[in-house]
Amino acid sequence: MGIEVPQDVKDFQAQLVQSTLDVFERMLAQHKGDFLVSDQPTIADLQLFYELLDLNITQTSWAKYANISAWHDKMLTIPEVQEVQQLNAEAAKEFQALVAAKTSQQQ
Repeated sequence: MGIEVPQDVKDFQAQLVQSTLDVFERMLAQHKGDFLVSDQPTIADLQLFYELLDLNITQTSWAKYANISAWHDKMLTIPEVQEVQQLNAEAAKEFQALVAAKTSQQQ
């Protein structure tokens, strides 16, 4: 069940994601620091990091982008990002358990 997304819409979305990743890759290549605009992470880095996680959930790969991959790995070393990642993982498990319980009650 759900809404069927037309193929031309899916193609447009894939093209948009690809062009956005291309721009992000070039931005990181131009900046010599470890992060997007400085040598320290900024709110821009955090925002883009979580946007990329959303792409990861939708199985979009940025593996061919060396600068994005390196930046992503650096972001994962930040203790606060690690903490949020852990909290998200725990929340996802709780949500899955609730969905499973609700589904079993309906059967």
